[in-house]
Amino acid sequence: MAKAPPAASRTVRPRRTHATRGHAPRGRARTAGACVAALVVVLVAGGALVGPLAGTAAAHASVVATAPGPAEVLERPPTSVSVEFTEAVDPRLGGVVVYDGRGLRVEGGRVRQPTPERLVLPLEGDLGDGTYIMTWRVVSADGHTVQGTSTFRVGDGGAAPEDVSAVAAGLLAGQRADPSVAFAWGVARWAVFAALALLVGGAVFAAAVWPPARDARATRRIVLVGWVGLTVATAVGIPLFGAYSRGGGPTALLDPDVWRDAVATRLGTIWLVRLGLLVVAFGLLRVLVQARPADRVGLPRWWWPAATVVGIALVSTPGLAGHASTGDLPALAVIADAAHTAAMAVWIGGLVVLAAVVLPGRVFARMEPAIDRFSRVALVSVGVLVVTGTYQSWRLVGGFAALREDDFGRLLVAKVVIFGAMVVVASFSREIVARLDGAAPGSEPVGPVPGPGGGRRPARVPLPVVRGAAVDLADPPPGDGAGTADAAREVRRLRRSVGLEVVLAALVLAVTALLVNTSPPADGAAFREGVAGVRVEDPQVTLDLTVLPGRAGINDLHVNTFSPAGTPLPVAAVELRLALPARDLPPLVVPLRQLGPGHYLSPGLDIPFAGAWRVEATIRITAVDRVDLTGTLGIR
Repeated sequence: MAKAPPAASRTVRPRRTHATRGHAPRGRARTAGACVAALVVVLVAGGALVGPLAGTAAAHASVVATAPGPAEVLERPPTSVSVEFTEAVDPRLGGVVVYDGRGLRVEGGRVRQPTPERLVLPLEGDLGDGTYIMTWRVVSADGHTVQGTSTFRVGDGGAAPEDVSAVAAGLLAGQRADPSVAFAWGVARWAVFAALALLVGGAVFAAAVWPPARDARATRRIVLVGWVGLTVATAVGIPLFGAYSRGGGPTALLDPDVWRDAVATRLGTIWLVRLGLLVVAFGLLRVLVQARPADRVGLPRWWWPAATVVGIALVSTPGLAGHASTGDLPALAVIADAAHTAAMAVWIGGLVVLAAVVLPGRVFARMEPAIDRFSRVALVSVGVLVVTGTYQSWRLVGGFAALREDDFGRLLVAKVVIFGAMVVVASFSREIVARLDGAAPGSEPVGPVPGPGGGRRPARVPLPVVRGAAVDLADPPPGDGAGTADAAREVRRLRRSVGLEVVLAALVLAVTALLVNTSPPADGAAFREGVAGVRVEDPQVTLDLTVLPGRAGINDLHVNTFSPAGTPLPVAAVELRLALPARDLPPLVVPLRQLGPGHYLSPGLDIPFAGAWRVEATIRITAVDRVDLTGTLGIR
């Protein structure tokens, strides 16, 4: 029988009283509460970032033709006007309206939709001689608002072109949603992604990654906040979408017609389905949080397939109601978008649970399985995000030119940069985990000692924090203070690293909300084929010229004029010429049709040769003020 060590050599540790034992849980609760509070601050900051920028969304569907055409002169008054778009649109939250040159509305019938892409407005009575303005405001298939104007003239006379442009610009501005509605709608879009991450990611962590998390009160709060946040954001988002698309103010939220028309749109229907899924998800969450203690009570077998189906359906709703549902290969795009959203939720939601539930602990042996498993899950999630994100970027943007020339592309670059920073921080976290648990069980290298054959090899000493070792990082046993202090220091670094990941994740979600509220390039296929353009700035006006596909031959040339602040600038006229100095050719005069204030189009323009074409533009800001601009346009 082994002899007991002398009493003098024994270390007698004070017995913890009930009050002392309760101190650690209170400390962990305070730490977890601080993590959750910090997360809430970051999420609110992210929402504040999204809201003011939410009103910058452009339209995905674009106008193919109007009848009467832009600036067309008619001998007889038309009996109807029409607008044709590149994709299906929904006019219920807007429509087509005709105004006279003074901005007074012309009586019209009910808007008809002969095809999903074409709208027709019958006109009641004959239009007198004069200039008329046709406006449209509809919702495209991907949920974005499309609005614009076109002018035509009946007979002789009418207001001066610059006066009509000013009236048209005022009508267009009057159709835009109130800034408070645009702000709230942007925040709602962002809240959907944030809540999805907490709900789906938290549930996956507690059910599959580390079941002991089900026993933590913080886990139950996180998934409950996710469920409540997603429910509220969806329920409030439907009327917000209706008011935003119709161009109303906060009072439009109480209009039953806005609710009805919003639900009838594609986005409204999908969001309504999401509310039904959340009702089912609530029952699944109750089973998840009540099946504890986790080491004795497992989840029912039926729970797993049911939760999987509901989870996949929830992460599919953003794609079904957004960009993925339109364009080329929509079925594949929706699948890729759902996988992208699921990977985002598993990674970000898991990080929140890890930061709030696991890392505040004091015993590393209890943290280690969760850290190891989540590290592997996060690595897979990053891989899925990279693959699906690359595919979606190629599909929606199509080329590097759009990353520079389009708002959607620039936001995508910002998201990639923040995501890259998040991956770098995650790699630091993985290094810390490897240092914590990569040593051989029970030992740690401290220095060279003689090895076999007279060589030198690292000596190993007992390591207090290894697999299965229940060492209290905050209260180490005597004699183990140095090793445990090193481990405690690494855990603190891991907490800071994961916290920074959570902050960057909130920023990624903010940029993502801006992306879904901003349309991709009007023709992604054109960007894949190629695009040429030039932007020339002047203190009074900025000229933006885009040529699709940017090759020698037939092209569509778009001209936009902007104010120094970057907003569309209505001008009296634009005159454009293209010259090719490398060849002895007369300048090519470009015919332009006005599609709206500050927007001109030259469809089917034949640019005969490749090379560096000189752009010569004369912009008549008013009847007397003009600006001459020059630039270089590269045609392949």
